[in-house]
Amino acid sequence: MGKAKEHWNRKKDLIRQLIEEGAVDVLPHAFQRIAENSFSLEDLLNSLLAGSIVDEQKDEKKEAYDLKKYKVFGPGLSGNYVESVGKIVRSEDGKLFVVITCYES
Repeated sequence: MGKAKEHWNRKKDLIRQLIEEGAVDVLPHAFQRIAENSFSLEDLLNSLLAGSIVDEQKDEKKEAYDLKKYKVFGPGLSGNYVESVGKIVRSEDGKLFVVITCYES
């Protein structure tokens, strides 16, 4: 397994853990995208839990603790696929996964 894949697997495990702990924040833009498309918040969360990281981008705002944003692609509960972009930030309680945007694939 390549180093990039191992890195993404570690980040995916952390994202999954944060979501399972409820340490997730969905920004208003992402909620707007949910409302405009045919998937739900539950579809989004399931795609994050069951999906895979498919890309890594620089966090231009430099808010992420590792200065990265992650694109995650995974299945929603209703069988559709959801792609989302989010980042891991530090919060008063530790770390938090922030969903910036999402869309149906």
